[in-house]
This record gives sequence, C-alpha cells and structure tokens, in this order.
Amino acid sequence: MAALNVNVNAVSYDSKDYWVSRFEREESFEWLLDYVKLKPVLEKHCCKSNSILNLGCGNSLIPLHLYDEGYYGHSLNLDYCENVIQNMRDFAETRYSPEQMSQECFPKWAVADVTDMKQVKNCSFDVVFDKSTADCLACLDNDGSALRLYESEIYRVCKDNGCWISISYSKHRWENLDFRNKWLLTVDSVECSDDNVLQSDTSFNIARPKQYQYIFIFKKIPQTL
Repeated sequence: MAALNVNVNAVSYDSKDYWVSRFEREESFEWLLDYVKLKPVLEKHCCKSNSILNLGCGNSLIPLHLYDEGYYGHSLNLDYCENVIQNMRDFAETRYSPEQMSQECFPKWAVADVTDMKQVKNCSFDVVFDKSTADCLACLDNDGSALRLYESEIYRVCKDNGCWISISYSKHRWENLDFRNKWLLTVDSVECSDDNVLQSDTSFNIARPKQYQYIFIFKKIPQTL
C-alpha cells in the first residue's frame, strides 16, 4: 500500500508564533479582497464619517487607503502580534506627516486579543471589519468556541444597527452559529481570479473551477429591555 502523502509543513494559521515570524520579514500583504475589490462593499455599507474597527489587521494597508479616500471617522486596527502593530505605526510615519498622524481621524493601531477586547467599550463602533480573521480562528476551533467568543465580542462593541463585515474563504464559515435576535445576515460572493482557463502542455484549454470569496454582512439587531 502506498504511503499517505501527509503535508507535515502545513501552515499553522492559528499560531501566534507563525504570524510573528511572518511579520518580521513581510512589509505588507492583503488577504482575500484587495482595496479595489473591497471599496464597493465599504461604500455600500459604510459612511465616511463612521467609526471603523478592523480586527486581525496584520500588515494590511486598507486603513491607510480608507484615510486617503476621506474616511475620517475613528479608525482602530487590532492585532495580537506586537511586532506588526509597531511595524504599521512605523510604516505610517514614513508616508504621512506628523500633522496628519496627530489628527484624531488618522488610523490607530493597538495590540489586542480579538476574542477578548477589554480596551474596547460597549457599542462604540459603527462598522466592524475583518478579512479572514475568522478563518484563522477556525483552524483548530473544533468545537466552535473561539468563533463564538469572537462573534460575542463583536456584538458587544458594535453599535445598535451597526454593521459587521466579515470576509472569508468559506461560504460555510458562520453557518453553525445561532445569530437569531442578534444579527440580520446577508451573504455575497466575489470571484477571486479572472484567470479561469489554463493552457495545458498539449495545447488544450483546461477550465479551472471558479473560486470565490464570501462577504458576510451582519446588521446588529438592538436588544430590547
């Protein structure tokens, strides 16, 4: 019997050590949708005066793109890796003046565990946003407890009638959680590659299955007393 081909070098996306190491050698990277594809989503669900909380921000440049586009609400970007938070502050210093960075609307970065955001007040953000953060949490979340904590914290910090935008590789990412009486959910998909035809060695065209990324839009239902 042939031996199973087990990939012993599988990436541990749920490991903080992996991310710390990666951020030491990588200046910037956009997971899933880049700003060009994300912009229409934000324009539909976010006003330029809205306060925005970006969870698992990593070294994404989305916060700076938003600032450049005139999104002047409070912008807070959280990640649990201390080095990437400092890297992003340093990165901003090389591209913006001290006057710009001192503005209240300029993006801020802070270290935090997104499943336990003690420093974020209740009902304090109009829009909560993440790109693939839930995917990372789900890597070894066999019983769904990490995703439940994550969703609970987002519900706590999001304003009534506010919006949570969660972008994922998986259309099934949130189907096992019960959101009744908490969120109104709509789901959209975006094709993530325009190159769906490959040229084979024999000159035949090979159709590659289309791949999609999924945009979950949660609207917070206010709790009645």
